[in-house]
Amino acid sequence: MTSYNKINGEHVSQSKTILQEILRKEFKYDGTIMSDWFGVYSTKESLEAGLNLEMPGPTRFRQAVQVIHAVQSNEVSEEVIDENVRYVLQLVSESLKAEIPNDVVESPNDDPAASELLRKLGNESIVLLKNESGILPLSKTSVKGQKNIAVIGPNVKVAQDSGGGSASMTTRYKITPWEGIQAKLKEGNDTVGLEYALGAFLDSTLPDVGEVLLNEEDEKGIVARFYKYPPDHKGDRILMETLNLSTSRVLLSDYSSDKLDPNNPLYYVDFTGTFIPDETAEYNFGTSCVGTAQIFVDDVLVVDNKTKQTKGDAYFLGMGTREERGSAYLEKGVPYKVRVEFGTAPTYTLESGLEDAGGLYFGIQIKSTPEAEISKAVKLAKEVDKVILIVGLSKECESEGFDRPNMDIPGYTSDLIEEVVKVNPNVIVVNQSGSPVSMPWAKKVPGLIQAWFGGSELGNSLADVLFGDYNPSGKLSMTFPKRLQDNPSYLNFGSTNGQVWYGEDVYVGYRYYEKVEVEPLFSFGYGLSYTTFELHGLEISNNGDSINLKIKLTNTGAIYGAEVIQIYIKQENPIIPRPKKELKDFGKISLEAGESGSIEFSISIKEATSYWNGLKHKWQSDKGIYKVLVGTSSDDIKLQGKFVTPRTFNWIGV
Repeated sequence: MTSYNKINGEHVSQSKTILQEILRKEFKYDGTIMSDWFGVYSTKESLEAGLNLEMPGPTRFRQAVQVIHAVQSNEVSEEVIDENVRYVLQLVSESLKAEIPNDVVESPNDDPAASELLRKLGNESIVLLKNESGILPLSKTSVKGQKNIAVIGPNVKVAQDSGGGSASMTTRYKITPWEGIQAKLKEGNDTVGLEYALGAFLDSTLPDVGEVLLNEEDEKGIVARFYKYPPDHKGDRILMETLNLSTSRVLLSDYSSDKLDPNNPLYYVDFTGTFIPDETAEYNFGTSCVGTAQIFVDDVLVVDNKTKQTKGDAYFLGMGTREERGSAYLEKGVPYKVRVEFGTAPTYTLESGLEDAGGLYFGIQIKSTPEAEISKAVKLAKEVDKVILIVGLSKECESEGFDRPNMDIPGYTSDLIEEVVKVNPNVIVVNQSGSPVSMPWAKKVPGLIQAWFGGSELGNSLADVLFGDYNPSGKLSMTFPKRLQDNPSYLNFGSTNGQVWYGEDVYVGYRYYEKVEVEPLFSFGYGLSYTTFELHGLEISNNGDSINLKIKLTNTGAIYGAEVIQIYIKQENPIIPRPKKELKDFGKISLEAGESGSIEFSISIKEATSYWNGLKHKWQSDKGIYKVLVGTSSDDIKLQGKFVTPRTFNWIGV
C-alpha cells in the first residue's frame, strides 16, 4: 500500500523510483501494489509508476472514460494497462485459494484456545516500569494488612482494547480491568474488599457504551434492528436484520441487504439496550452522526440530533455533527431502556460529501465536574489499603487522521493521581496508551505499569500481572521522554507549505537520546520483572558472514521468569557520524528460580555494520573494529565483546 505523502517532491503513489526501482527491483516484491484510501492524485503517472489498484471504489482517477481516453490518445500504452491488470488478477487468483464464499457472514472465533492465546499475548506485552518496596504483586487474600483495594480511573470499566480508526477491530468480547480484577479476587481464599471510583473524565465526547449497556439476553451489548422505513412509517417498516453489537460507535459504509436498492443507502436503525446506573445522579446522553439521530430513555426524548444539526469535527473525518447532549436523572440499580433512532446519511441535513450510509456514535456518562470526581476518588483512597489507578488514552485520543497535540493525558488525570498519592502512598498506576505520555507524577508512585491497548483479554492479562499469576517480562518498544520538547522530531514536526523536513535523520528514538545525552523518563528496551537475572559468559565467533553469540544467564530470584536479551552493535572510530549503538537482535529466555541457561544469536555482519551511502546509492560496511553490547535495555549494558571486519564493501537489495 502506498502512503499519502510525497518523497522528494513526488507522491509515492506515482513514483517510479519507489515503486519500480526500490520495491520491485531491489526488494523483489512481486505482489499487488494498491493505494491508501483516496491516496491517488493522477491517472497517467500512477499507472505508469505501477500502482496497480486505486482504493477505495468507486475509482476517481481510473474511471473507464478516463483510461480509455488516455490509451486512445497515446498518453498511456496498452502494455502499461496490461501490466497493472496482471497484478490485480494475480491478487484475485491468490485470494480465491482461500475459498471464502461470496455470501459468507462474518463470524467470531469462539475457540477457547483463541482466548488463551490473546491472554498470553496480553501478559507478555505488559511492561513493569516501577516496583518500589515490592508493592507488586498484590495478594488475592487479606495478608500484609491488605484488606481492601480501590480501583480508580476512567479506564477501569472501559475496555481500551485498541486504538481508534483503522486500528480497531470488531471483537467477540472484551474484558475490562474491573472485570479482570473482580474475577482474580474471587480466586482468593478470603474476600478482599474492592471499591471503584471514576476519578476523572478522559474523552471530550461521551464514552462508548458497548460494554455498559445490556442486550435482551442481559449480556453486555447493544441490539441493532435495521429497517427499510423510518419509525413514523404508517405501514410495515420491513425489518431487514437484527444484530448484536459490542460498540456504540457504528460506521455503516459496508452494510448491505437484499431488501435495499444498492444505489440508495437510505435506511433506518434502532439501537436499544438497558442501562443500570452505578449511582443515583444526573447522566449525560449524547450522539454525533452522519445522518440523523435521537436518543430516548424509557421512551422520553433526551437528545435530538435530527431536527436541528450543527457541524462538528470529532468523527467521520470531520464530516459529522457535533455531539448533541441531553441529560436525565437516574437512580442507582434501576434498569432504564435506552433507544437510539438513526436515519442513514441521506437524511443528513448538512453537507457530508459521503456516498455511503454514514454512521453514528452515542454515549452515556454521569453528569459531574472534574473537581467533584477527584474529590470522590480521594475520599475513597483514604479508606483503603491499596489503590490501583487505571488511566491513559483511548480510541478518541489515539486514532488516524490527526496527531496528538501533546504528550499529556487529556483532562484532569494527572491532577487525580497527584491528589490520590497525597492521601495514600500505596498507589499502582496502570497506563494504557499506544505511545508515550507525560508522567509528571512518576517519581511519586511506587508502582507503575505500561499496559498498552491489550485486546479482548486486557482485563484478565492486567489482573494476571497485578496479582502475580504472570511475572511480567515485557520491554518498552520505544523511548518514553520526560517531556514533549525532548523528542527528536520536536523542531521538525509538522509541515510548512506542505513540506516536512526529517531533520532527525537516523537519530530516532534511543539513538537520539544517547547522542545528545538527554536522559529519558524510561529508556528503550526497559522493563522490570518480579525476579532478577544475572548475565555472564559472553562468547563471540566470526565466520566472515555472521557473528555468532552465546550468552549465559541465571535466574537469581525466587520465582520463574523471563528476560529479554538485547544485542547492540557499535563501530569504534567511524568515518562518518553514527549513533552510539544500534539494536541488531533480541531474544527471550525463560528460567525457573535458581536455574541457569544460555541464549544464542547469529547476526549478519553486513546488516549489523552497514549504513546507507547516499553518494553511491548503496549500503556500505566499513572495515574496522565493532563492539558487541549485550544488555537488558538500551541503557543497561551488562556484557561487552568485539569483532573485526577486514574490508569495506557496498551492497544493494535486502
